[in-house]
Amino acid sequence: MDRIMKSEVEIFCDAPNNVILINAGRNFPGIVIQGDQLRSLLRLAERASAEFRSKASGEALDNIEELEELLREKVELYERVLSDNGFDLPYVDRLTSNPKAAAG
Repeated sequence: MDRIMKSEVEIFCDAPNNVILINAGRNFPGIVIQGDQLRSLLRLAERASAEFRSKASGEALDNIEELEELLREKVELYERVLSDNGFDLPYVDRLTSNPKAAAG
């Protein structure tokens, strides 16, 4: 993560907040999730997880906790990469207080 890479991509859809593209060498397209939208998804998963913890158990709780963890990993990476490359976040509630320390 210590360098910027330029790559050719094919963009299939460039609708706002719904960019679908494929990187050279990949078999399937991916979707670009903007950082503020990614953080919002994590907030939603955190709230749902907290609600489930107080009222539910079993597989449903396991699934929502897994979703929360997967989103948390994406947000942590996003914050670290933006910080390392001199960008401000597009939201104010930083997940990691020190992104470089979280990378260690």
